[in-house]
Amino acid sequence: DHPLHADDLKGSWIDRHSSLSDAASGNFKDMDVHKPFKMPRERARELLLELEEDSKLLESNNLMDYSLLVGVHNQTVPVASLGVSGVANTLCADSVDVPQYYIGIIDVFQTWNVGKRLERWTKIIVKRRFGWASRAGMSAIKPPAYRERFLAGMRHHLGLTDESPSASDAHAPGRDARSIVSDVQSGRPRMSAAI
Repeated sequence: DHPLHADDLKGSWIDRHSSLSDAASGNFKDMDVHKPFKMPRERARELLLELEEDSKLLESNNLMDYSLLVGVHNQTVPVASLGVSGVANTLCADSVDVPQYYIGIIDVFQTWNVGKRLERWTKIIVKRRFGWASRAGMSAIKPPAYRERFLAGMRHHLGLTDESPSASDAHAPGRDARSIVSDVQSGRPRMSAAI
């Protein structure tokens, strides 16, 4: 096994770049991850359903600012074990690296309180984040909006942006990361609970 890196994902985009020189230096953040995870679509759906339930519980307890921590490791797998055979006169590798993911929600004890409200408004004023896109992309937002954005980001990272939220998730209005990014780029405020 060859360790690659870890990602700390919130679904937000403001201040979500790491300044890492290499993967061994710490965790990457949302804006450092440019491709969906490589996993079977059905497993990605199962994981999203779990995240919907977990985040519903966190929201119901007025919690926000949690992250999905994803450890990514490569496992070397012999090509022969994958049932792949070479084509005549071609060069084929003996083995390939397959990513393995170790996943869990972290930082689950932050409540939406006066301190978080002050943090939010201080960043809006001091860093001049007056636009809707900046405010919606900040980590410190009310739990319902935090959950909606978190799940949209997770749909993106799981490669499920073309699917609507689970029918069991009555709170989510069916938005995915692409629609949020589109709103951000056009300046359309669509997440009323974000303020």
